Amino acid sequence: MWLASATMVVVGLLVAVVTVEVSLRILGVGYGGVHMATSNVLHHEHPRDYRFVSYHRSREYGGHTVFYDEAGRRADPARPAVDHTDSEVSVAVMGDSFVEALQVAHAESFVGRLQDAASPNAAVENYGTSSYCPALYLLQWRTKIRDREPTHVFLMLFGNDIRDDEEMTAIAEVDTSGDIVAVSGAEPGLFDRVARMTYLGRLVRKVQLQLEWMWAHRHETRNEPAYEFVEEDPEINDLTDKYLRQLVREVTDTGAQLVLMAVPSRERTLRPTGAASRRVFHDVVRDWAERQAVPFVDLTTPFTAAAEEAEPLFFARDIHFTAHGHRVVADTLLAAYPEVFGGTLDAKRTDRP
Repeated sequence: MWLASATMVVVGLLVAVVTVEVSLRILGVGYGGVHMATSNVLHHEHPRDYRFVSYHRSREYGGHTVFYDEAGRRADPARPAVDHTDSEVSVAVMGDSFVEALQVAHAESFVGRLQDAASPNAAVENYGTSSYCPALYLLQWRTKIRDREPTHVFLMLFGNDIRDDEEMTAIAEVDTSGDIVAVSGAEPGLFDRVARMTYLGRLVRKVQLQLEWMWAHRHETRNEPAYEFVEEDPEINDLTDKYLRQLVREVTDTGAQLVLMAVPSRERTLRPTGAASRRVFHDVVRDWAERQAVPFVDLTTPFTAAAEEAEPLFFARDIHFTAHGHRVVADTLLAAYPEVFGGTLDAKRTDRP
């Protein structure tokens, strides 16, 4: 009797779990608890042909579907893949979570806006991947982008890139000349694999993270939300300098043009008087680009101007751009490079000042 009762309980639990899993899949409620796969070369990368529902522990944003296409690039979940083989201009946008833009819907991200605004002769692809840095951008260029022969590469840098380069280099594989060739990521544990594969596992992880956040912020007032990130403003050290110069050289050797950008300082944008005298990472990247004669797009000026508007550029509890911030980035790039996103033949030239 005891064994029969235990068996019925186990079978009942299994049926309940399967029922919940099937129901969540039918409803499309697959939250993004784990949206990275381990890579033997790039440390981590997006799974291919994969979609999930974005969320944030504070519920400040989320609810939209994120889709990675057959190459692991963030793409429009509502549109089929488009063949850009015959495009006159091909643009690869590289960067970390600011380019990946999980905080907003694809159409609201600056890359999504560029894709919508570009002419049929211009292909724009999003290679943004959270926690990437120049060491990984160099490997990403070699393994995922170079063979697609882009005419232009737009790279957005962020202040934590310097620290991330040091961490990735410490575990990297190099060849006999000291050139980085791979960064192998750790294999995920059983829980991570289950969370990635099952909708129920993702839902459980979502609830866990939200409960942890609510407990940590239980004393927070509505008018003064806690800011969870510290802005980093390091100088570009020899290690990052080496990776960036090598990336610029390899991109330009193919005939493509590399254009640099940097995430504007959130503190300077929101409090320009108090932070105006401090050297921020955007200034560091701009100065480096000038010394290396690399085209640079200034985002601080348009962000400072847009900060006077009522709509916020950054989330209150998160360092990333809101939909309005992404709109400002897209408008700035479209104004700076109209011929690129217009898909004209002249955009293939690499001698733009």
